[in-house]
Amino acid sequence: MESRSRKTSSRFYGMALLFMLNLFSAKESSAAEASGYKRLENSVYPVTIVEFADYECPFCVNAYKYIKKIDQKYNKNGLKRVQIIYFDYPLSFHKNAMPAAIAAFCASEQNKFWNMHDALFDRNPSDEFDTKFIKNAAKNAGLNQNKYQNCLSEEKADAEELAAEKAADTAADAADTATDD
Repeated sequence: MESRSRKTSSRFYGMALLFMLNLFSAKESSAAEASGYKRLENSVYPVTIVEFADYECPFCVNAYKYIKKIDQKYNKNGLKRVQIIYFDYPLSFHKNAMPAAIAAFCASEQNKFWNMHDALFDRNPSDEFDTKFIKNAAKNAGLNQNKYQNCLSEEKADAEELAAEKAADTAADAADTATDD
């Protein structure tokens, strides 16, 4: 049986995540689509979760787990009730956040963004997050390694694309990633 404080803590984080949700209408979803965000489907959903995250951020790893649970609970048996939109928001003080975001961009060129996204986030927050981890995530995501390496070397996934996503975050007045304060 879970302790009372653990249950309360889990509820708090779940409620905090729900509080951070950015819900918007289908009309706004269409406008946002033009900005190049990543989402699971192209349908209109009654609820939309917009996440700005950094793959290296341990707090984002924890948030990912809650978002994954929401996705599994509300999007099953062919019924899609929650849309998840993801923006890369690599923080400057995380040295491997930008390489991870670029790796996810390259995965999207093989239509495997969500495979890579999950491979990068499906870990413990305390796990080592370095270039070796990112390389293994690309293999675990099922990427064609030649195409992936070509994308990285040709710099198709330049930082300007990611900077545009960061600008969208600022424009949306989204809060910085969660902290333990």
